[in-house]
Amino acid sequence: MVTRSKKDKESSSIHQRRTTSDKPVNKDYTPGFTSCLAFEFEDTIIRKPKKQRKKTVQDSASVKSIKAPVDSSKLTLKNKKKSKTSLLENTGNTDTLESRPPSTANAVIDTSSQPKKRKKLISANESDISSKDTVITVNTIAGALELIAASIIDSGRYHLDRGNYTRARVFFDSIINYYGNTLVYKSGFYYMAKCKAGLQDYTGAINDFNYFRMLIGCSESECFDVYYNVGLLRFKLGQTDQAILDFERAAKDTTYINYKYIFFYRGFCYAQQEKYINAIQDLTRFLNMENAQTFSTAEARYYRGYYKAQLQDYRGAIKDYDATIELYLPYTTGKNPSQLYVQKLIEVYIVRGLAKSQLKKYDEAIADYDIVIKLNPTNAAPYRLKALDLIKKGEIEQGCLELSKAGELGSKEAYADIKQYCK
Repeated sequence: MVTRSKKDKESSSIHQRRTTSDKPVNKDYTPGFTSCLAFEFEDTIIRKPKKQRKKTVQDSASVKSIKAPVDSSKLTLKNKKKSKTSLLENTGNTDTLESRPPSTANAVIDTSSQPKKRKKLISANESDISSKDTVITVNTIAGALELIAASIIDSGRYHLDRGNYTRARVFFDSIINYYGNTLVYKSGFYYMAKCKAGLQDYTGAINDFNYFRMLIGCSESECFDVYYNVGLLRFKLGQTDQAILDFERAAKDTTYINYKYIFFYRGFCYAQQEKYINAIQDLTRFLNMENAQTFSTAEARYYRGYYKAQLQDYRGAIKDYDATIELYLPYTTGKNPSQLYVQKLIEVYIVRGLAKSQLKKYDEAIADYDIVIKLNPTNAAPYRLKALDLIKKGEIEQGCLELSKAGELGSKEAYADIKQYCK
């Protein structure tokens, strides 16, 4: 019989690994948060063998025959060669029923696999069953239900792992609605929350995560993963105050697998509240813990630079922008450049140009805008920003022509600038 560890029973081996799922923003030069990390499950997927037929135990009134796996610890087989898979065998031992058995008043047990001399149908409530007959125990039936429930959970996670949230949700709905007495019932709410989060039902996901936490009766020291996920969802909903509280609870466990990302997201929560110093501190803490050069590393450096610029630390901002560009560049060259990284690179060049312009390094700023124009000739923002720096340098004629180009590409601000500077 398949046994499950205590951790499996509690949360169906909930572990996670980090992947990225990000979308570029459609803005000229004001950065917006674009990094939304998704997490997939590392649990081993138990796939069903091909053409394997599994029978579920339905209501006792509609069950004609029950075939359950033999519990070798409870049955003493008289003839192993002939009746290895039989459910009933005459032995000197009699199994006893345990608490809360499924209703078997009308259930009939198929013993067709037994030797021909003893082949018959035996009703589970027959009064003439002697002490020599072995009766199916509740453990055997419950064990079958556990195996079925575990298989449903694994099927759901298989689809969840691949982003098929709607299909995965069907399996977890089944666990929640029909397998309330199984060991994996509680974890059904956890995985359902993951599905809802993937379907952008963030409020529903938060409710399921909190209900899961209530079911397992955990304290703060046991629910770091739930607090972290709820904090991430609250951040996406703009509930930054509550998100910060959830991240602080999750941060109490320094061994938590996503510990460093707590500071990554909490930094953005602080930034939304315009607490830029706190945001810079959290992003710095994340960068100190992140050894690999990842997309999240680039994002952290990019936004840390942007928040420094909000505090007029332009030199510090430019240093972070330089590091970000180095991380993005390898993905923007070659035959098939990543459009995601191209878009991010455009944003970095623009904000770096703005920082250089604030330091009156107009030529360097214009060089950054020229790179953006090459990457995306239809973007109006770099033409306008370049024009303004040309005008500051005294090159009014050329600057006005660049403003006209920006206006052609749809920039209303460019025409307002023409009225001001190009009389």
